[in-house]
Amino acid sequence: MRKTDGQIRKIRQEEQKVVIEMKKAAKSGDQFAVKTLAKHVLHARKSVKQPLTGKTRMNSISMQLQHQAATLKAVGVMNKSTEIMAGMNALMNIGDMREAMM
Repeated sequence: MRKTDGQIRKIRQEEQKVVIEMKKAAKSGDQFAVKTLAKHVLHARKSVKQPLTGKTRMNSISMQLQHQAATLKAVGVMNKSTEIMAGMNALMNIGDMREAMM
């Protein structure tokens, strides 16, 4: 994740540098340089999308794994509860309980 954030930060810094150069070229009236630099800016913005998409997918997978772990933990607790209830039922005698209530 940190590498991805670092890559995105570097690309955005380069984009800012290119935008500054593009503004300088526009002031000097160099249209060819402005067009070329604009293409570099577009390419940089497209390049940022790829690591962001990967980061999003990794976060999604991480959340799914956490959800599955929580589900497995809940299943374990339910199984343990079932075992305890079965033990309690084995200890109870319905006939004795009926006599005690009457």
